[in-house]
Amino acid sequence: MFAHFHAFVDSVTSEPDHAQVWLEWAVLIRNDEGLWDRFLEFQEHIIRIVASSVRQGATVLTGGSKLERDGYYYAPTILDCTGVDHADSITTELFGPVLSVTTFSNMDEAIKLANDTLYGLGAGVWTRDMNTAYRLGREIKAGRVWTNC
Repeated sequence: MFAHFHAFVDSVTSEPDHAQVWLEWAVLIRNDEGLWDRFLEFQEHIIRIVASSVRQGATVLTGGSKLERDGYYYAPTILDCTGVDHADSITTELFGPVLSVTTFSNMDEAIKLANDTLYGLGAGVWTRDMNTAYRLGREIKAGRVWTNC
């Protein structure tokens, strides 16, 4: 039933190193201690949300931890939140390298899941069908909805 879901997850978890681009420029501004502290807070926020989502039942498919290197890097992370109601990684604006994936039974459920967020700053849609892309782009309440088409 969820063959497309599993194919998508397999494709994005096969080479996660290609996604490592987080906070590269932070190293360049190391002398600004106040800003450096903000990066630490930002990294800790991501760690808390991922850990909370795992406690709620999400499964880490790849990543899920900070990288031990100069700067405040967090590994590209994919969480499978299938069957987890209101996972924090889905309902919270993370601004980090975390992709939360889940399944849905129909388009209306997908729209309901996508709209279950406080701010709705952005949303992403993966589809091969332009009608689906158009409908989801119109019905998801977010500042920007992007699609792979």
